[in-house]
Amino acid sequence: LSNVQTLANIMLIVSWNVAGLKPALQRIQSDYGTPTSSDSSSIGSSNAKCSKPKPKPDPSRAFANYLHLHGSIDILCLQEHKIPLSQLSSRSEPDRCSTIDGYESFWSCVTTDQKSRGFNG
Repeated sequence: LSNVQTLANIMLIVSWNVAGLKPALQRIQSDYGTPTSSDSSSIGSSNAKCSKPKPKPDPSRAFANYLHLHGSIDILCLQEHKIPLSQLSSRSEPDRCSTIDGYESFWSCVTTDQKSRGFNG
């Protein structure tokens, strides 16, 4: 078999213990950021009044960009994401990273009372 045929049959599975998705997203945003089209619009402009305000960081775009930088991930497993089931089921997860374009999401959450959560919650 040629290398192309062999690579076509490879599945990339990434398992990552994020120890809380929010701190992981903050680190991704600070280390990788998100490429924006406004970055190129301010190049060559000497008038500060003409520059557009910097857009608010979007954790979901930064996360999607981070995943894209790591290749074509077929299956991504996140342990200890610490997103409450109520936020996932109502799609109100504040960082909007529970659904990323190009991926199907399947989540498993602790369903017991918050007071009786285990060490890693």
